[in-house]
This record gives sequence, C-alpha cells and structure tokens, in this order.
Amino acid sequence: MQTNSIPLYKNPVALDQKKHSNLFLVPKIDYSFAQEDLLIPILLSELRSAVKHFPIVFTTSVPSCLVAVMGIANRKNQFIENGEWKVGTYMPQYLKRYPFLIIKNANVNPAVNILGIDLKEPNVISNNLLESNYANPLFIENKPTEITNSALKYCLSFQNGFNKTKKFVQAIEELQMIVPKKISLKKNNGEIEQMHGLQFLNDKKIFQLPEETYNLLNKKGFLHYISLIHASQQNWQTLLNQVKD
Repeated sequence: MQTNSIPLYKNPVALDQKKHSNLFLVPKIDYSFAQEDLLIPILLSELRSAVKHFPIVFTTSVPSCLVAVMGIANRKNQFIENGEWKVGTYMPQYLKRYPFLIIKNANVNPAVNILGIDLKEPNVISNNLLESNYANPLFIENKPTEITNSALKYCLSFQNGFNKTKKFVQAIEELQMIVPKKISLKKNNGEIEQMHGLQFLNDKKIFQLPEETYNLLNKKGFLHYISLIHASQQNWQTLLNQVKD
C-alpha cells in the first residue's frame, strides 16, 4: 500500500518489518525538499509558538487547511537555507516528523494507524548502500527499533493534533468565518508583492455571531485560536523583509 497525494512526500509507503528490514535512516535531514513550498500545515497546538514567526492563514482547497506562510509569491521558503532550518525559528511538526507519517489502509481497516516513510528521502537508505556509521536501522530481527517506535509515537501525536485542527477549520468554515482574499504587501523600494489563493478570518462575521454560537466557540477554546491567528498577521511585513531579490 502506498499513497502519493501527501504534500512534500514523494513516495510514502507503509513500513513493513519484513519488506523493509534492510532500511536505515541517517539522522540529519536536508530540508531542501521543502524549499519550494510556501505553505506548511500547522496544528492548533503549535499556534502559540508559530505566531511568533509566521502569518497563519487558510488554504482555498476543499477542505481547507490551516497553514503557516513561509514565503512570498513564487519565491522560496525563507526559513530554509542550504538545507538547514533557520536557527531560532520554530519548525512546524509537519516537517519535524519527516520522513515519517501515518498511513491508513482503507482496504483493510481505516481505523488502524500504520507508520509510513518517504522512500524518496535521500537519508533513507538500504543496507547495501550503507556508507555511514551514523545511520540507524529501522528494524532489527524483524522488530522495530527505538527510532521507529519513537517515530510512530510522534506521528500518532501529530495525527491526533491534525484531526483536532481539522475539526476547528471545519467548524469555522461552516460558520462562514473565513473568506478568500488577495493580500498586497509594499516593499521598501515601493514595489508591491501580492499573494493569491489564501483565505483569512472574516472579522465582520465573527462579530455578527449569535451569542449562543459565540459562547460555544469560546467553550471549545476556538476563540483563543482565532485570536492567535489574528496576532500572526503582524508577521507579513517581517516575512516580506526577508525576501532576497
């Protein structure tokens, strides 16, 4: 079983202790694979840290997704340079879990979570190509190693957070609290940079919510997340200033 519709993953497959008994992982990941991606999924649990660095918006896809903006227009991710993540900047869990992920097999049991890995990641190597003493085996004697078990635990935590975030986005979508909008940013030299294909919180709609709905959102903690997303909008100009012509 494999899937190829997951952003940033080129060849994600479900790990099999027999089929992949010869796989090793070199710990240091080169993040150049995300260099061209300006929108990275973000979780509600990450917002408090993420809003210090990135604008947080929603995609226009169906269903919509909560994302952190990493760059402007068609330029590169401003937080990756020479494969390294920018020191002192928060790294989204979506990237931290790479090259691992959770894969579900709808043909067998969609409720079962299976640890997967991107076989196209250069640091995922087979033993016949093993050239580094620092590579860690994913399986020993057909049993998952500590690195594999830790990856599963981390990915399950991410998946749980992703499901909670998905419910939040769905709820405010149904309330028509997000709206597509073009954003225009002015550079120091007077030039205008624009970004399309994004959705933002609809301030007017928020203030027009019935009291009962407002109180329900507050009870679920959604208003807190909304305020954090609002606060993140101050990062647009900072992001623009990082763009190198």
